[in-house]
Amino acid sequence: MSDPAPPPSPSPDHSWVRSAPLWAVLAVVLLAFIGGWVAARSARRTAPAAVQPATVARELAAANRAVQALEARVARLEADQALVARVSASGLAIVNLTAAAENPSGFGPALAAAERSLPASPDLVALRGLAAAGAPTRAGLTEAFPAVAARARAALRAEGGGERLSGLGRALGRVFGQEPTQPRGVGAEAVLARAEARLASGDLAGATDALEALPEPARAAAAPWAADARRRLEIDRRLAAVRLLALGQFAAVPGAAPR
Repeated sequence: MSDPAPPPSPSPDHSWVRSAPLWAVLAVVLLAFIGGWVAARSARRTAPAAVQPATVARELAAANRAVQALEARVARLEADQALVARVSASGLAIVNLTAAAENPSGFGPALAAAERSLPASPDLVALRGLAAAGAPTRAGLTEAFPAVAARARAALRAEGGGERLSGLGRALGRVFGQEPTQPRGVGAEAVLARAEARLASGDLAGATDALEALPEPARAAAAPWAADARRRLEIDRRLAAVRLLALGQFAAVPGAAPR
């Protein structure tokens, strides 16, 4: 036996519309309209606004610029750190090389080590030919000069030139009523005195040049000392140029420039 069909749902009772006053019906309709309008406006306010393609493009471009600026800053910081490391290594290398160059026996190994950190230059290349032999220090050259002058005088005496030059100077002085003074004269003794005076004042180049005025026997006797002196001058000059180049690197470090 089948179940009985459910009773039909009662239809809404709209009889109140026929019996209610006209103003009440209009009030209900107006309230329903206002409620629908308020609901629709609220829905528009809470719904997400449509994103415009132009806005998205601008935001993406701004984000890309920010990322690029950050990457550039990181790259600059890394480059600055690398530069500081290179300059520090160059500074240490030039200090070690300068100290090693004072060795009269040569400074080849120190130069080879320094070349790995110092910027390449013609002066650094020129030092390779000087590093093998080295040169006496300025103090050593000054200390050795009296013995050099003694050998020069001995060479002149052996040739007889020293006495002849000195006698000629005294004879001329008596003729003109003046005695030659040191170290303005042109004789061997005046030349040696002039060289010694320049050396005492720290003028190694001037002392070496002065010896060129010696007569041949004396100049030959002083030649080994003069060669050592010129080699020392060349080493010092090349080292000064290398230091100047390294100092230029230091000036490139951010914040290293004097204020």
